[in-house]
Amino acid sequence: MLVGILLLLAGNVLAFGVSGLYTPEHPMYVYPGESQEFKMVLQNRGGAVDDVSVKMEMIQGSEVLEVMGSSDMFSVPAGGETELNMKVTVPPRAQVNDVYSVNLRFTVLATGEPGTLAFTSSVGRQFNVIVAQKEILVTEEESAEFQPLLFVTLVAIAALVGVVVFFMKKMKAKKDKRK
Repeated sequence: MLVGILLLLAGNVLAFGVSGLYTPEHPMYVYPGESQEFKMVLQNRGGAVDDVSVKMEMIQGSEVLEVMGSSDMFSVPAGGETELNMKVTVPPRAQVNDVYSVNLRFTVLATGEPGTLAFTSSVGRQFNVIVAQKEILVTEEESAEFQPLLFVTLVAIAALVGVVVFFMKKMKAKKDKRK
């Protein structure tokens, strides 16, 4: 009996997964008031024979996360994948090192005829958005720009050295004449 149930279940393998760059171990860093776009991929692989419909629930993070150009329902073809375009926007008044937790749940909706036993699964995806501090970066063009104060300082030092050398030579010449 148990073997028969397992054989029935083995014919309908669900190989759904969600992949993305950001995880709890690899958070996203975004500057205050700025946005960052990224993709998550819904996958229906591993010998899947049926397309699946997936519902996404935003459990946490709606204050910073937006799914671009789409609803919360997605279709993933058998043996294929569907890309989700996402965007994180950090509020302009966010403080450096503030953390926004993002927690998503993707549920495969049951398919089949009414009255039949159907199995569904859910996959969770979590990551943190950390507010980063803007670094002041000087580009090569900026560092190569003419800097008048530095130029004037170097010319003044060179002139002072020249005057000191001139007077030292003059004093040495007077000393040599006296001998």
